[in-house]
Amino acid sequence: MTRLHNLIVKQMDRARRLDGAIDVERLVHMVSGAYDEADKERRRTDHSIRRMVEELDHRAGHDIMTGLANRTLFATEIRRAIGPEHDARPVAILFLDLDRFKEVNDTMGHPAGDELLRQVAARLREVVGDRGLVARLGGDEFAIAQWNNVGRDHAGDKARRLIERVSEPYDIEGKRTVIGVSVGVALAPENGHTPDQLLRCADMALYRSKQSGRGQYCFFVKEMARALETRKSLEEGLRAAIEAQNFQLLFQPIVQAGTLRARSFEALLRWRDPERGLISPADFIPIAEATGLIVPIGDWVIRNACFEARRLPDDTSVSVNISPVQLKSDDIVASFASALKISGLEPWRLEVEITENVLLEEDRKTSEALKRLRDLGIGFALDDFGTGHSSLSYLQKFHFDKIKIDRSFCSSINTNPVNAALVRAVAALGRDLCIDVVAEGVETELESNALIAEGCGYLQGYYFGRPSPAADIIANEALNLARQALNMMQDAETRLMSKREIG
Repeated sequence: MTRLHNLIVKQMDRARRLDGAIDVERLVHMVSGAYDEADKERRRTDHSIRRMVEELDHRAGHDIMTGLANRTLFATEIRRAIGPEHDARPVAILFLDLDRFKEVNDTMGHPAGDELLRQVAARLREVVGDRGLVARLGGDEFAIAQWNNVGRDHAGDKARRLIERVSEPYDIEGKRTVIGVSVGVALAPENGHTPDQLLRCADMALYRSKQSGRGQYCFFVKEMARALETRKSLEEGLRAAIEAQNFQLLFQPIVQAGTLRARSFEALLRWRDPERGLISPADFIPIAEATGLIVPIGDWVIRNACFEARRLPDDTSVSVNISPVQLKSDDIVASFASALKISGLEPWRLEVEITENVLLEEDRKTSEALKRLRDLGIGFALDDFGTGHSSLSYLQKFHFDKIKIDRSFCSSINTNPVNAALVRAVAALGRDLCIDVVAEGVETELESNALIAEGCGYLQGYYFGRPSPAADIIANEALNLARQALNMMQDAETRLMSKREIG
């Protein structure tokens, strides 16, 4: 009130005539103008406040980078679209995760990754149109809610179109960039009535689609929930096993053709859980890779394989398997170098087995790790050759000491002429490139003879020995030496007796 009073007093002073009297008409005009200006300023302030509130509201419900809805707005719109539980309307939820996006971030930098996310967002809007809502849930995860013309067939068709469109090449900083996308689909009301339920179901379906090879879509089914519970339980057990180092290494011999004597051993990881018993690597290794637990597990394997190798015959080597996740770890080379130093094992007695998956996901970091491991003096074997792309460029780019032909070719060599020809060709290739060729999965003498006849220089399989603890191998080796010594003594005694009889 004081401010208004002061304003009026000032206006009155300005409206006085020279004789000191107040010009009422001028005063009214001046006061009216002041009020009009104040009203305009108030309206401008109100408009700015409304714009600010609208901007804050928009930011509260949208992702700043892509302009898409965020998780909060997405959940709100799903609730609105579904309606009350007793009268729930059909809605399809598609959960998307980009494939190979991390490679773009790692090789081109985060600004390039951000630009890629914006272009992906634009393509998702393009496919969905105004018949649904597109959201970015975080990182490279997106979600779509579809509530018009919803059905299983329509949702499947939409998922296919999304995969096709997102997988088309991008122009990022002038470079042609290709990624993919995997999709999980959940349907309301049969898979749930709330955003949390539906997103959880779609996430489980997404996990299954990535397990199936990526670049695919999968609908949620109830069995996935049970599988997820089993997976979570295994993950918890795996973390406890790492803490307690509750693992075991077994060693399977790789014998040389002709002598059939063990020249090397493959270290194979085993996990025996106190409650579940022996768990297959096929069940826990994928979980370890997906969670990053494979890095500490792999470190344990490398270290213990080196120590165990010192106990095995001096003229043999030991091979360990490593995954793409391990190779991308910053500590992989240090892990090998430390294990060799602490154990005192000669580098030539240690070998790394990698599959074609490692080379398919090769990037600068992987190539550098492989080069530094080679510089340590460690050998390399290409495992499961024939099951993937089997590109000859791998043999040209990387210096492999061994090629291991997958058991699926070796076990049928006597019944499948095509597989026999493939084994023969790989054996000849190895011979010409001075690379040892190992036939895997040999279980009978008949298979062994056939594989040797086709040119395989080394053999591995149950016929020559099952995976065993190093202590058992050492005991068997000692037993064989004792038998050889006994046989030599018996032969010498026999020869001596023969000489006496002749004399």
